[in-house]
Amino acid sequence: MNVVFNKIRIQMLLSALIVLLGSEFSWALVKAPPERGILPNGLKVLVLEDSTLPMVSATLVFNFSTPHAASQIDPLASRGLKILRMLMEKGDSKSVSRMDLNAALEEQGCITMAFPSVVPWAGVQGHPDSLDKMLKFLRAVTFELNPTHDLLEHVKRSSRRDLQESKIHPLSSGYIQSKAIALLGGGQNIAERDAYLDDSLKGVTLEEIQSLISSTLVPNNAVLTIVGDVKAGDIFKKAMASFGDLTARRIESPKTATETILVNQVSSDSAGLKIAPTSKCYEAKEFLDVKTTQVGICFPAPSMADRDMPAAKLLSGALWGANDSWFGRVFEKEFPNLKQVSGTYYPTPDKGFIVLEFESEDPEIDPVISAILKKLANYSATPPSYGELERVATMKKSEQSIANELRLMLSFNIGLAELARDFSIAFSFNDAVDRVTPEDISKIARKIFCESSYAVYSVHPVSSKISGEKKTIEETLDNGVVLTIKPNSSSEVPALCLRLDLCPNSSIEGKQCLIDIWQAALEEKIAENFKSYNIGRELDDLGGKIKIEKQMAGVFLTAYCEKSKLKDLCRLVFDLIVNSEITPKVFEKAREKIAAQYADEQEEPVSLMEDCFRKNIFASSPLSLPTPTPEEVRNIDYSAFNIFRMKWIVAENFLITFLGNFDPQEVEKFAKPIFSKISKSEICLPQVVTASFSIPLESTKEIELELPRNSKSGYIAYGYRFPKALGNHKMRAADAAFYHLLTWSKNGILSKEIVGKGLADDIVAQTYNNSPYANYIYVLLRVPVNKLESCREAIRNLATSLDKIEIDEKVIEKASKMLESYMMLGFERSTDHAKFITLFKAWGVPLKAIEEYFKIFQVIKPEDVKQAVMENFKNYLLIVGKPAK
Repeated sequence: MNVVFNKIRIQMLLSALIVLLGSEFSWALVKAPPERGILPNGLKVLVLEDSTLPMVSATLVFNFSTPHAASQIDPLASRGLKILRMLMEKGDSKSVSRMDLNAALEEQGCITMAFPSVVPWAGVQGHPDSLDKMLKFLRAVTFELNPTHDLLEHVKRSSRRDLQESKIHPLSSGYIQSKAIALLGGGQNIAERDAYLDDSLKGVTLEEIQSLISSTLVPNNAVLTIVGDVKAGDIFKKAMASFGDLTARRIESPKTATETILVNQVSSDSAGLKIAPTSKCYEAKEFLDVKTTQVGICFPAPSMADRDMPAAKLLSGALWGANDSWFGRVFEKEFPNLKQVSGTYYPTPDKGFIVLEFESEDPEIDPVISAILKKLANYSATPPSYGELERVATMKKSEQSIANELRLMLSFNIGLAELARDFSIAFSFNDAVDRVTPEDISKIARKIFCESSYAVYSVHPVSSKISGEKKTIEETLDNGVVLTIKPNSSSEVPALCLRLDLCPNSSIEGKQCLIDIWQAALEEKIAENFKSYNIGRELDDLGGKIKIEKQMAGVFLTAYCEKSKLKDLCRLVFDLIVNSEITPKVFEKAREKIAAQYADEQEEPVSLMEDCFRKNIFASSPLSLPTPTPEEVRNIDYSAFNIFRMKWIVAENFLITFLGNFDPQEVEKFAKPIFSKISKSEICLPQVVTASFSIPLESTKEIELELPRNSKSGYIAYGYRFPKALGNHKMRAADAAFYHLLTWSKNGILSKEIVGKGLADDIVAQTYNNSPYANYIYVLLRVPVNKLESCREAIRNLATSLDKIEIDEKVIEKASKMLESYMMLGFERSTDHAKFITLFKAWGVPLKAIEEYFKIFQVIKPEDVKQAVMENFKNYLLIVGKPAK
């Protein structure tokens, strides 16, 4: 299988660098060091023999920092690394297409990987017999890389989106870390080369990129590392055969950014970035649409090749890496109001950095920064004792040993060490750690925190002008389509969420699988057209993606794109949903996909248990219909499918939400004409939402269900049906509080009384649904077969004594905080936020009430929860699933 990790979000960048650059700078113990050779063209070759597994990993690592230690003046040189990495991930070679390269690797079961780094690199792993193809792949995606104009433009768009998204949550995304490092490090640093690209890259040409490639991806600027079940002698021959004909090129001396350029620069960033130099501290402030003040403080630290690197590593462990760390003790006691406090050490081949970050609700953070700097400066006077240092060293060495058991990572790290000085760095770290003394920690702490310059980068809240000037538009078009257009200044990537009200109305006819076939057909249309460069290619041009998913509340399509392309995205979504022809071939492919999916579910205990629960909890309603069999799916013909589309894909069933940093009136101008073209229904659509399956169960019911013979465990499904409460905040809050008390909380009743006492292995699934369609609580437990009866009895006892449990204000407070956290999680990304609004509007919740919906808990008291338990959760449904004998 050929697996390519194509895109790592910006917020994962610096956590990945922790591993790659040495915050977990780890080298597995080996019996012998690598063997080293240099080809006539300057390519360094390192081979580490390890026959413990029939596997081999190969990496090509290039030195980027030396020839391209960029100045602040040259945006291409300073930010070219991310472009190179993405081109190496996606581009064709001069002789072979990327698709053919991937196919060749897939035939051999090889795995390729790509992730953020301080240097361009390519890696592949597979069986030793496939090494020739692995080397061919490495050569093709590096030395023979042949980027196109279209691919370059796609890469630049992706990079700009990364930057825009990172500003939404600057602390957690790594944006502040990157900015702080850039502020301190000048041109030669991680952030300017890798973390993000900005609008200065719009003018970068293909010729400039090709020049960068020709001066960087050359053999005398690279290290080839092979780790695995191989013989060094054979590898050197293969390396010569694969790379020996390449020509070395002269490597230019690096450009360096002077300190004067750095401190005197004033950015034209529209957010208001201004750099204010001092004698020792570089400071920069930025104003974004955030709710708290967020800060990064960056200090220079030893590089990978520096003899003080092991001491700096243990210093970082003593400060924040250990379980009982200095940070944990000091910040909890003296800075209790700070949040998300963290520290990171990044040793790179040419430089190193230590970054401290925190978040504060108090905008006056200068006194806090001063106090923190003073504490760090005084740390050198009280270094860790020998006993504490030994504890930290033991912890670090354990982390180091486990992290580098991944051979591909080990191969990369050996190459990175060779770039830093020589590969021996990789195998001397553990011994060096054992030689570090408290005096060494004191010395390096004084050097970092007392004697060096440092940088402070902070992001502050600002009341955005556009948020006050622009109002949300809510409108029902003449054809029945409901439009919501909400401006959101923190969402630089505009999102569209389209919801079709297909469930459960369309299942009255007993053909609920038609919804699944239709969804699969749309997905197939995108995939099919991608091959012929229609819908899929257009999505790429828009910098967009489309996701389609089915829920009980309907079918949801979420999409995003570049800010300037929202109108084109509207047209594309309209064409896909309304105008796109579903040919018999596409229909048949989608139908077979769903039939296969249903066949799998018939053998899956979790699906069978849920199917049985739904059938019994919603008896005599459309929701009780069993999952169709594969045969029933295959019996649906093309004409029935088209009748379904004509009847249900109509204007009255559409609810569409737009969200982003845009002018809502401008969006309305192009959205209304597009979606006004959707046809109205020619018949009166049936309404099936009744109270018959939104009331408590009339009596308790227990059912035995026979599971497939090959099931490894037993299962117990347990749950309730309760009244619809969307318009009654007190009732809804009481029901939600009970759900939290029962199972939502990690310390809920089921976790403590059933799982905690060993009667069940774990809670496999849990659902709380309160909507116009269905109101129920569902919990599924995985239970050892020999404990099914005792677990059943325990749940019975628990269910009949719920009215006796103690309920106080703390239960309500905890449930409120949990709900608020999940609500806030739904507001983070523009796509999730748009979907959140769409879902709640479909349920009849007013838009202005959505963002404060968690406040429903303010209207209830413990006695309200007790009353809900007595009235709504008296009778339960319990299903015991046993494997067939």
